[in-house]
Amino acid sequence: MKNHANIVKTIFKIILGIVLGLVFSFVTIVCLEITLPKPNPFRKDGLNLWLVGPLIAAWLFFMLWLILRRPSSKNIQTQGIEHLPESVSELIDAIIDTMRYRKSVRAEVRQELTDHFTDALKNCENEQQKQERIKELIEAFGDVELLATLIRRGKKRCQPLWRKILTHIPHTIGVLILLLVFYLGWFFTGKPEISRNYLEVFNQQVRPVADENQNAWPYYEQAAQNYVKSKVINIKTGSLEVEAQEQHYDEENFIKFDDSPRSLEKLSQEQRQILEQWLSDNRQVLDLALQGNQKPYCWRNYSCGEETPTEMIGVLIPNLSVLKGLGRLLCWQGLTEAHQGEFEKAGKSLCESYTHHRSCCRSGWSSHRRCRPGKRRCMGGR
Repeated sequence: MKNHANIVKTIFKIILGIVLGLVFSFVTIVCLEITLPKPNPFRKDGLNLWLVGPLIAAWLFFMLWLILRRPSSKNIQTQGIEHLPESVSELIDAIIDTMRYRKSVRAEVRQELTDHFTDALKNCENEQQKQERIKELIEAFGDVELLATLIRRGKKRCQPLWRKILTHIPHTIGVLILLLVFYLGWFFTGKPEISRNYLEVFNQQVRPVADENQNAWPYYEQAAQNYVKSKVINIKTGSLEVEAQEQHYDEENFIKFDDSPRSLEKLSQEQRQILEQWLSDNRQVLDLALQGNQKPYCWRNYSCGEETPTEMIGVLIPNLSVLKGLGRLLCWQGLTEAHQGEFEKAGKSLCESYTHHRSCCRSGWSSHRRCRPGKRRCMGGR
């Protein structure tokens, strides 16, 4: 029965060593995959078995050796044990070997057991009495494994508090590592479940309680799609050319138009020609922007791109540079009308530019009602 229990205990230790070896191997591979520069031989898609195999084998061998090893009592120096009978020495060594504890503690216990047997056999007058006393002592000690377990448990309880804390730190770290491995396995093998559409919630928050026909954004969006950038003048030919994004235009051969609003008196004849053509190309765009300014609200429905239809990072934002160009286009229209003496139209165009800028800057982030009183103040001060 005792041998059967020892076999079961050994099998359990072997299984525990294999599990711990595989766990630490997995943690080591994950840490190496994260810390080493990409690509590395520990990645999932390019795993190098010639490196991973020896690593796993090393951890398995180390954990099995650590769990199955039995500290020997042969190297422990004990005073007086050489004067004891061989049966008593074997009993003491068996207890110390089964105890499996620190060498200093095993040496202390070995010396205590030696002193105990020495004192018990000191008063024996002859050899027969000595043998009978030895037999009684060995029978009184009982099972060796149980005695070693009780001695080890007693020594642990007698430890100071700081040593108990240090003893339990590795156990705590081991449990945390094991939990981390289970969590990583669950995390990498699981699939996310979308329980809330944050994009839909975001669109609900930015939209006011109003009908769709009161929204100015469709007009601004259509105007942005039809917006035409200002052209450049080729100095050699004197003709207007469409500006290409990837082409570089030097100031010696081309004249570009800066759309920053300023007085028309500061513009050259060529720049005025570009301005007139720019305003002419965007007549329909200006009408759409003015129609959008007449709406009391402005909001837009955000959506994701085709490549990332369910990720918030793929939310499409409007082309703000084009919307900014629409506002400057309205400013230039007002400046041109003022230069021609049509001050009433110029004031309206400038106020419309202000309304457009205010709507585009805040559309989508906070639903609001357009500030018409500000426009009336602008018109009243012309």
